[in-house]
Amino acid sequence: MTQNLASLYPAHVATLRARHDKALAATGFDHFVAFAGNPHTIFLDDMDYPFKANPHVKYWAPVVDNPFCFVVYSPGKKPKFVYNRPVDYWHKVAGEPEGYWVEQFDVVSIATPEEAQQHMPSSGKAAFVGEWDSMFESWSFAGRNPADLMNRLHFDRVCKTPYEAACMREATVKGVRAHIAAAKAFVAGASECQNQREEPHGGGPPQQAPRAKAARRGSASLVPDRRGGAGQRLRLRHHPHVGAARRRVRRHGARRRRDAATARRHGEAGR
Repeated sequence: MTQNLASLYPAHVATLRARHDKALAATGFDHFVAFAGNPHTIFLDDMDYPFKANPHVKYWAPVVDNPFCFVVYSPGKKPKFVYNRPVDYWHKVAGEPEGYWVEQFDVVSIATPEEAQQHMPSSGKAAFVGEWDSMFESWSFAGRNPADLMNRLHFDRVCKTPYEAACMREATVKGVRAHIAAAKAFVAGASECQNQREEPHGGGPPQQAPRAKAARRGSASLVPDRRGGAGQRLRLRHHPHVGAARRRVRRHGARRRRDAATARRHGEAGR
């Protein structure tokens, strides 16, 4: 699948360049700069929250877990990717940029976020897209997440390129494998905790799933889904405890409706 992504990626970047050329020209900007974002430290802790990269950076390159990166694009020029590689003894840092995406960019590495400023456009109007930081006040951006430009780019993102569609298919395949493995483990009697500890892509249930738990759960089983045909899709038949919980919810809802109707009748009678 990775080989397929590599073959589709150059056309994806060409499409992005054309889309950004049009959006920049229509909104009066000369350059586009997307900032991946910076990690945020947990209150009263020395750890950061999980980092999520700016989707406008992931749109250009499959770099999803490296903060302080930038995509810099000027129409007619090769896109630049400013890649963050700090010198850090304590924290794990990103490895060398590699993969099918690298050759589509002019990749430059930085050791500190401040070093990125020298790789920003030196003239013209640059639009900044991403999470703002006070550090950027002196970087002379002409627009900070300008609404007109953002709307045009978001409109274009609705239409997926063949590369994006292939990425979605690959993610779906991985997700389905994990769900099937979790279903098998559940039927075999594994707890949710055991499911989390096992490798889901192995395709099989835990080796030592306790049968006692399976017996307590009742007749949980995998059965063919008629909508997809036997052997095509499987669904999990819920054990009796789930059915009992659903019945309790229905009874509670019916009781509340009866109480409301009674209250309305008494209210009308008292008028």
